Amino acid sequence: MNLSALHPSVYKRTALKPKGLSSAMLPPELRMFIEREALDVYTRMVNSGASLQATLAAVYLSGMSAANGAMREGE
Repeated sequence: MNLSALHPSVYKRTALKPKGLSSAMLPPELRMFIEREALDVYTRMVNSGASLQATLAAVYLSGMSAANGAMREGE
């Protein structure tokens, strides 16, 4: 079974604004790209036997690293 990004039609039916968290309206292609990247990190960590805490930290840190790299390219 493969993990995959949600189809754009799912987001049209649901409001994704958890209490206390920020949200952003992203184009479907960008959202799907981000989801695929996060799922890739998640899958690699789970397959390596990492704990849930380590897996969540890896997803978060890889996102922060990508954001940092994107900001540096924009300078």
